[in-house]
Amino acid sequence: MESLKVRFPALDVSVADWNRDNKKENAPEIYLKDEYFHHNEESFNKYMAGHLIVDSDGNIFKITGIEKLHNLSEILPFTAKYKLVFEPENRIMTFEEVKSYMLEKICPVKDKFDDYKSDWVKSVESAKTIEDLILT
Repeated sequence: MESLKVRFPALDVSVADWNRDNKKENAPEIYLKDEYFHHNEESFNKYMAGHLIVDSDGNIFKITGIEKLHNLSEILPFTAKYKLVFEPENRIMTFEEVKSYMLEKICPVKDKFDDYKSDWVKSVESAKTIEDLILT
């Protein structure tokens, strides 16, 4: 039987603070477009190790590690250095759960983003699938 694979995009549901004005270099991303990690091992351990993500199908996975990619990543500056390793959690988040989670996280976003925030909430409220929610 083939192992369950992450269907991207995916949403990191372990990031506590969605405010981006205080973002530190290499801070965790909320949205994962693919399985590649462009930073170093220290950043991975600090910002992503052990995080839970929900994929476009609602499956929950734990980020358990990274695998070093080919040596080309050492000389080409914008190529991924690592591939994320995921382990299925054997549970899901429904569309409504992902939607509620996102709305809870968007609401505390700082006031200077109010114009964007209201558009973001409207996009979340009109989304039809988990993938639509993640891509808002």
